[in-house]
Amino acid sequence: MAISLALFDDKAEPIPLTGVSIDTRTLRPGELFAAVRGDRFDGHDFIGKAVEAGCAAVLAEQLPAKTVPVPVVLVDNVLHRLGEAASRWRQQVNPLVLAVTGSCGKTTVKEMLTGVLQRHFPLIHATRGNFNNHIGLPLTLLAMPENCQVLVLEMGMSAAGEIAYLAQLAKPDIGIITNVMAAHLASFADVQAIADAKGELLQALPATGLAILPAGRPYSDQLRAKAGSVPILTFGSDSQADIYCSWNDAASTETDASDLEKQATENNSAQSFIIHWQAEQDGVKTGLSYPGEHLRLNALAVAAAARRAGVALHDIAAGVQAFAPAAGRGGVRRAAQGWLVIDDSYNANPGSVRAALRAMPHPLPPGRRVAILGDMLELGKEAEGLHGELCQEILDNNIELLFTAGPLMVQLHQAVLQQTQGKTESIHAQHRHDPAEWLDQIGPLLRAEDVVLVKGSRGMKMERIVENLVTNAL
Repeated sequence: MAISLALFDDKAEPIPLTGVSIDTRTLRPGELFAAVRGDRFDGHDFIGKAVEAGCAAVLAEQLPAKTVPVPVVLVDNVLHRLGEAASRWRQQVNPLVLAVTGSCGKTTVKEMLTGVLQRHFPLIHATRGNFNNHIGLPLTLLAMPENCQVLVLEMGMSAAGEIAYLAQLAKPDIGIITNVMAAHLASFADVQAIADAKGELLQALPATGLAILPAGRPYSDQLRAKAGSVPILTFGSDSQADIYCSWNDAASTETDASDLEKQATENNSAQSFIIHWQAEQDGVKTGLSYPGEHLRLNALAVAAAARRAGVALHDIAAGVQAFAPAAGRGGVRRAAQGWLVIDDSYNANPGSVRAALRAMPHPLPPGRRVAILGDMLELGKEAEGLHGELCQEILDNNIELLFTAGPLMVQLHQAVLQQTQGKTESIHAQHRHDPAEWLDQIGPLLRAEDVVLVKGSRGMKMERIVENLVTNAL
């Protein structure tokens, strides 16, 4: 059994396909080209290039201007037909499906969970990159091999109803919600509405499924109600949760920067802890090479899902300890000049910025904690206030140098100046309108022992600053 053109049209010849593509730049010979219409492009304009690239067939809403030497399947809506075909393929392959959503941490959980499950299941398929929306998830499903045992999906959203649609296609057996925070508020009335939208995943679970939810967090009760009669496991830092963690006697909750890079490189644990299951007598010792309570909570969610999938405790421990974050999601990089850069540049919302600030390791003297923060986008009418509210987090986490960028981050800059005015130990704070204005400007102000956090929303392109500090700083 393999994907064929008949999956998209029962009347079509069962021509074997090597995959599905919506982009002629990455299309491989033998794939179906789906002519998707977007806000800034129309795939129908590229059918000729797709044929030149070797596509086996075309899925389109209208015939191409010129006759092409491959079959063309005409449909009313290409995206809808992709979804229908993806749903059919998921049913035919019928793997165990685990889906992850949340305001932040979902990519980390997806990657960590995939690594853990691979120690038990040899045939796993997972969301790649940011293919987690109404276009990307069907493509992820259609790329699943016919012998797949386990499918791990990340589900993102920007409006209500999106996760319900994704879950309808994927039909998950296990659903994980990492957290509910202020994110994408431009499309929602408030955070409670975000919780309702995230809860769409839980409403799609079967009665024999499992919902994995944060314990004792805002909106936890609201999520529980969304799960209805579906069994629930909770994860959290204290023993009230179904899956929780405790520290080894000699372990510290604080991380020193002196060994952090070595720990990450050599896969040693910056922080070791024990994962406990209320339903099991024994816990299991593990660790993470990167600090932060948010990562430990992610590991607990992973442990809950993996255990339900049948993974042994020692494999869970080993998989968690082997985890390394994807680029831009909290990895550690060392500049030639000596300072340590925490690259958390991929995205940001208020909750994830707070978590990143709290997770920063302690520098060796005379090093300082340095934060370089770009705007948090898609926060709607609450945006300015949410940026300013980060001031207390900056103060509580002993940030000595604060460099902000963007028309929204000026609110944080001004709040910090106001709070520290006239105080002996004030924060050195500077602001620029565009992150690009910081290139080559911050390096000369740093010390070799400094620890530097770089974070901002995707649209701010904060990775430019990371590269500049690591490779090009003066």
